[in-house]
Amino acid sequence: MNQEKIGKFILDLRKKRNLTQKQFGKKFGVTYQAVSKWETGKNIPDIAVIKQICEEFDIDINEVLDIKKEAPKQASLRTNIIVIGIFVVLLVIIYLIQYNYSKGNSFKLKTIEANCDNFNISGSIAYNQDKLSIQVSDVKYCGSKDDTEYKKIECSLYEVENNKSRKLLDCGYEVESKITLDEYLKEIKFNTETNESICKEYADDSLQLELEAYDEEDRITSYKIPLKINDNCKK
Repeated sequence: MNQEKIGKFILDLRKKRNLTQKQFGKKFGVTYQAVSKWETGKNIPDIAVIKQICEEFDIDINEVLDIKKEAPKQASLRTNIIVIGIFVVLLVIIYLIQYNYSKGNSFKLKTIEANCDNFNISGSIAYNQDKLSIQVSDVKYCGSKDDTEYKKIECSLYEVENNKSRKLLDCGYEVESKITLDEYLKEIKFNTETNESICKEYADDSLQLELEAYDEEDRITSYKIPLKINDNCKK
């Protein structure tokens, strides 16, 4: 998919409807910062959001994805989406079959969630004898209400072992204007992959998500979120 073409398409679509970035984003449950990144080609919407946009404005999804339409013109949007979905699923299945065949070792999957009361988190660990992949998304704050507009928020994923922390990656994104914690968390999605000879046996709290939010007076609000791993992976 061409990010610049999709961005220009969304920009033209929004302006033709006389919508602000905030109004457009509200329709699809995202921030105006996300809409700005789409329009400048820095990022693209998830396929589910692209589908919502097409349904909202009665647009053929093939126009957005720049896919040549081979089906008859009278084919419904729903049929096109089903065909694309089946095609993507088949590609994933073929890739997994080829990868597992070449490595002789299939991936196993475990789920991740927040091990504290103030956050809801969903994610997963996929691993085999050669690789380890950690993915986290859908981070939501459910503690006491926080309407503070922060000028900077930093997010990192740590591995904690024997009371020592090792940063795996920075999971945040650059904040271009003041933002609340809820708005920031809506945009967090990250994935890290390492070449490990075997899968580590992660125990509860051995992975930790850390957030640091800076207000206008540089006061820092910190959150350390231990992650619970369901059915830990083993050798």
